[in-house]
Amino acid sequence: GNALSFRTFREVALTPVKHLFILSMDEESFPRKERSLPLNRLKTYVPEQIEKDRKLFLDALLFAKESITISYQSMSLEDGKEKQPSPFLENIRSFFEEEFGVE
Repeated sequence: GNALSFRTFREVALTPVKHLFILSMDEESFPRKERSLPLNRLKTYVPEQIEKDRKLFLDALLFAKESITISYQSMSLEDGKEKQPSPFLENIRSFFEEEFGVE
């Protein structure tokens, strides 16, 4: 129907949506910061948080049927300092510019 729902990346990656809106894509919020856990020190491979977030982000994009809108907060509410977009957004912008001539 015409309902609006809020979901995490994990939930979106499992469910097709007509329009996808992704919020808080600034460099401080996404990708999430790596937490140092003892498991990360094992000799076996444990994906880093940035790799997990990149996969969830790309999976979510694949499930958007008609449109994708991505936003980020360009100024901190706490101190008024400028915030930069997530590096993922620059990667996507560069890809579309190079592959399709879209700016």
